[in-house]
Amino acid sequence: FAWEWLSDVAFGASFKAGGLAGVVLLAGLVIASAVTLSARLTLRLGGDIFITAAGSALLLAITSIHWLARPHVFSWLLSLLALEILEREIQHHTNALFAFPVLTLLWANIHGSFMLGLGMIFVYAAGQWLDAGWSHTTKRLAVVGVLSSAATLVNPYGWQLHRHVLDFLKSN
Repeated sequence: FAWEWLSDVAFGASFKAGGLAGVVLLAGLVIASAVTLSARLTLRLGGDIFITAAGSALLLAITSIHWLARPHVFSWLLSLLALEILEREIQHHTNALFAFPVLTLLWANIHGSFMLGLGMIFVYAAGQWLDAGWSHTTKRLAVVGVLSSAATLVNPYGWQLHRHVLDFLKSN
């Protein structure tokens, strides 16, 4: 079950371009981008520069055991991109929210953790509903959540991918 086929393509292309060093470079760039985006998001949300720097160092230390050229490294970056999009919507009502279905489509073909992205958007929608009722933002989040859910079906396995991920989660 090649449920992470798009990450295989990315790693395969990086290997073809630069051998093992290309794979290491790709994984390193993804990890560095995730840590950078985490720090940037923290600072944008009002975090202290020194606490953010210490948190970033801690993040690097804790995650270093998982610094492998494996599909899950893309999930770190994708989850932070999802969080960035959702926070921008809550704070500024940007059109970036409409990139969320594209993000989840890619994510569903990169790693099984795409369900985290769906959970995130529906948690944001529920929180917005609890805070403001059926506001314009709540409706936008709900509609984009439904569109994102549909986008995850665009993969070689259709809805079977979702069943596979749930079966995998139940087995551990």
